[in-house]
Amino acid sequence: MSEMTMTFEQGLKMLIQESEKNKQPTEDTPQVLHLDSIHMAHSVFQPRQFEDGTKATSEDHTQGLVEAILNEPTHQLDPIVVWWSGSNWRVIDGAHRLMAYRRVNKKGRLKNLMIPVVVFKGDLYQAIDESIKLNSKDKLPMSKDDKMNGAWRLTILDKHTKPQIHSICKVGTSTIARMRETLSLMQTKHPKNYLEMALGLSWKEARNFGIEEIVRDDSWTERQARVWADRMAKAFGSKASRQPAIFARAIELYSSRFPKELLENWHEEVQSYMDEYVEPDF
Repeated sequence: MSEMTMTFEQGLKMLIQESEKNKQPTEDTPQVLHLDSIHMAHSVFQPRQFEDGTKATSEDHTQGLVEAILNEPTHQLDPIVVWWSGSNWRVIDGAHRLMAYRRVNKKGRLKNLMIPVVVFKGDLYQAIDESIKLNSKDKLPMSKDDKMNGAWRLTILDKHTKPQIHSICKVGTSTIARMRETLSLMQTKHPKNYLEMALGLSWKEARNFGIEEIVRDDSWTERQARVWADRMAKAFGSKASRQPAIFARAIELYSSRFPKELLENWHEEVQSYMDEYVEPDF
């Protein structure tokens, strides 16, 4: 499984396994690392959702960093903050910078493959804390949902006081108290798998736990689809239907996986179109 598609729970398990190997790095506190030896861990250390609605903003940010690398005489940006997992050097701050370096290198224009880094020392949970702190100060600001999700994850991990979570995530202590109540309710109702359940939910999803059980049947899907269609109509009017190529590109920028997923959902419609309009090639 690609790390880009992992859930927080899956990424956390991966890093726990790496830390258990307890291998020693060749250098304890390097100031530079080879590009190929730096690895990401999006699901755990990057609170922003690279594949959701922030993807277009993320792409703009990365492209801006690509141009900065090309225009900088040293072809280097500020150091990336890395942490030794027990197996790999993992990025806890600077994922966009690493993506930019990789993109420039793919074009054959990166002059030096040794990338400036700063090493964070601590255990896995301290590294998670540090990643949230550093990301909250980054040039691409964390959204309110990002901060809430960070606080929810720290609540689940149960290694911090409310003031500590507030300090790290900048989320109100009353909200953190509600998160603890929600987690406790999950534990009561699902004692065997509440942690797995909680780690698989965003705070937006978790905060409604116990209020109502939504039956996601065909009628619910249809109601939701109509609500979303109304929102799209208000946002785009007739622009989307008049300029489908632009709309299709916007969907791709929103999520690179979206076109494939849409085709999978529209399989019958696409096949019907092919049968009706595309002449067989004899």
